Amino acid sequence: MAQYQQMKAQGIRFVVASGNQYYQLISFFPEIANEIAFVAENGGWVVSEGKDVFNGELSKDAFATVVEHLLTRPEVEIIACGKNSAYTLKKYDDAMKTVAEMYYHRLEYVDNFDNLEDIFFKFGLNLSDELIPQVQKALHEAIGDIMVPVHTGNGSIDLIIPAYIKPMAFANCRNYGE
Repeated sequence: MAQYQQMKAQGIRFVVASGNQYYQLISFFPEIANEIAFVAENGGWVVSEGKDVFNGELSKDAFATVVEHLLTRPEVEIIACGKNSAYTLKKYDDAMKTVAEMYYHRLEYVDNFDNLEDIFFKFGLNLSDELIPQVQKALHEAIGDIMVPVHTGNGSIDLIIPAYIKPMAFANCRNYGE
């Protein structure tokens, strides 16, 4: 915390950037969450000083198209990342749910992805490490015009909206501070 205070005294803005959920990120900085900026969900959502700066948004049609394709891939466990919460299927095993709960501090278990009322900007996919190269390629071919598959390590692929990546989010954050 002393380092943050030194940065603040020098007029340096502290920005936390991660592919993780905003609600997880603010849990790491509870004392200063309303003073700093967060680039969460791989650039899908930017919050500065407790105020929304920007968030990407999939259209309902794009969301439905992506979900429809993902449900044809039994090797993939799906987490739909929204502004209010993340959502995953009740049918997944407890091991997956335990891992998901570590990264998604707001997580709802649903029967399906139909009729969810939220703003969606990312999908997190869990799968076996050895399948990542082929699944990533297949996702790029099938839905790459809607979302870009990015390998995030440890058996995970994030699907992000192409225009809303971290560098763009940093630009939004910088412009907000001016």
